[in-house]
Amino acid sequence: MDLDVDLSYHHSPNRFRIHHLIEIHESDWEYEYTVNPAGVSARLLHCRHKGIGNPDEWEVRDGVVQEADMRAKWEKTKFEGDYVEEQIAALKRQTEWCEIPPIYWNGASYFIMEKKLSKPDSRRYFRQELERLRRGLQLATNELAKLNYKQADDGKMILLVEPEIKASQEQWNKFWETILPRLNLTTASYSTLY
Repeated sequence: MDLDVDLSYHHSPNRFRIHHLIEIHESDWEYEYTVNPAGVSARLLHCRHKGIGNPDEWEVRDGVVQEADMRAKWEKTKFEGDYVEEQIAALKRQTEWCEIPPIYWNGASYFIMEKKLSKPDSRRYFRQELERLRRGLQLATNELAKLNYKQADDGKMILLVEPEIKASQEQWNKFWETILPRLNLTTASYSTLY
């Protein structure tokens, strides 16, 4: 992640760039972000893919999903398992402002908060976040005990030993429905970004 730069690496406040290189395929993503003492929100502005010998393929430009181009490309190739409508819907969700959960992009929101908030606000945010994580660990451990998971202490870390009778999907759903709201989280907040 490159902070405060655009796709061309020009200085651009409140933007960040993510570059992926997989073998011979590159993709670049540019997001706009806002920071407040409660967290970081972002929206996708640009998404470009490049392959050797191929022209740039834009999926998003200036926050607008290039639906016509994506559908035309899909009509030509029709890769099995390639669902263009789902891709378009996912990109549209990313072009809307949404909070960046700490688990995305290897803790990018923590990195941005540390760089952009004043020292007192930063300290306060991270103390609150540490308390939220500690409380969450305790709540999750207690709820997992209800699903017959036991703690085994090896001296360095606490392991959860899987029970002989596994919990049903319904029990797991109830587990997440119990834990996430108590931590000010929702399952929807984790489905808007990758």
